[in-house]
Amino acid sequence: MNYDEAVKAHSSWKVKLVNYLKNPDNSLKSDDICKDNLCDLGKWIYSMENKFSSNNNFKKLKTIHADFHSEAGNIVSRIHNGEKFSEDEIIGKNSKFNTLSQQVIAALMSIQHLLV
Repeated sequence: MNYDEAVKAHSSWKVKLVNYLKNPDNSLKSDDICKDNLCDLGKWIYSMENKFSSNNNFKKLKTIHADFHSEAGNIVSRIHNGEKFSEDEIIGKNSKFNTLSQQVIAALMSIQHLLV
């Protein structure tokens, strides 16, 4: 996985959640989304864990990435539970999702040299 692929794959979650908020068709499962090892970036992180386990930036990425997936799963769960909220509330500039998303991107930048 290279840096651009990682950022693109991660950034696509925002679009997925916006579309899902507009049309909750049960295609997203919160139980799967909250697992940080199922997406391409998560698969890469777990496949490289032994190799980079002593790298603090890598460890930070792993933690933030897991938190990001937990929040994305929480959002989908709230949608499934019928909660009503605006797009801005769940993914806007001041949302937990957006904060975690930016932290994942920053963490990716800090390990960009590790991405092949």
